[in-house]
Amino acid sequence: MSEQRVGVGALVEAVASLAAPSKVKLRRKSLTERAGPKGPKVDVYLPDEAPSGGVLLVHGGAFVIGSRDMKPARFVAGALAEAGFAVASCDYRTLPRGRLASARADVERSLAWWCDQEERFGVTRQSLMGMSAGGALALLASAAPPRPLDRVVAAFALYDLGALRGRFPALLGRLLVGGDRAAWSAASPLESPLGEAPLTILHGGRDRLTPLPQAEAYAARRRAAGLETELVAYANAPHGFFNDATSAIAADALRDLIAALEPRSVQEPASPQSLVATKG
Repeated sequence: MSEQRVGVGALVEAVASLAAPSKVKLRRKSLTERAGPKGPKVDVYLPDEAPSGGVLLVHGGAFVIGSRDMKPARFVAGALAEAGFAVASCDYRTLPRGRLASARADVERSLAWWCDQEERFGVTRQSLMGMSAGGALALLASAAPPRPLDRVVAAFALYDLGALRGRFPALLGRLLVGGDRAAWSAASPLESPLGEAPLTILHGGRDRLTPLPQAEAYAARRRAAGLETELVAYANAPHGFFNDATSAIAADALRDLIAALEPRSVQEPASPQSLVATKG
């Protein structure tokens, strides 16, 4: 897979889109709890009727910034609750409080806690979704879930820590994993054990932080293993396309996300091969 140098402009673009105020009314969370004693905090968003399923949502932020309160996490969690899903949006330790292993452990702990709440909230099936850095953590956590997952969704995720070049990615690899570039890649989703749950990948064709070839390589690896995988590429979408909830790309991706999370009986018959859709 070709390497990609991340420039300052790409980082500034991503951070600026996070900092801009939301132009849509965000749904209020139903409650906040901890995922067990001293566990990470989790915001729960409940639908107005009985939930059609549960989703654990993992925020992005390059493993350095961000929380369950950040704009795209609140937008996606609220939109999924409006669509009938019970959603738990979790925190995890970011640098310098924790390295990659700590962040992954927090997501795994949150997922186990959320699965334990199924009877409490009337959830009969569970899915897992992550965005950007949270997408990487969701993929890592999906390899050994506490119960079988209905689906995993990775939106503009990071698949290989060792593939990107530039000052910030190199520093990130050293701080998150330690060792050399080979060690960074070995700890990344692209080289880690694969989860068996069906996977939907949502990725932008203009992503300058985690370029589309990373997503394509991950989809190809799953296809070679015979695992159900769908890759939806938005040709004109940048990284973090849920940051602007008013954009046409965000609206399109949200429809695809909800469709992916719908009960199996509502979906088209599953194919064991990787499906690739490219949208303008």
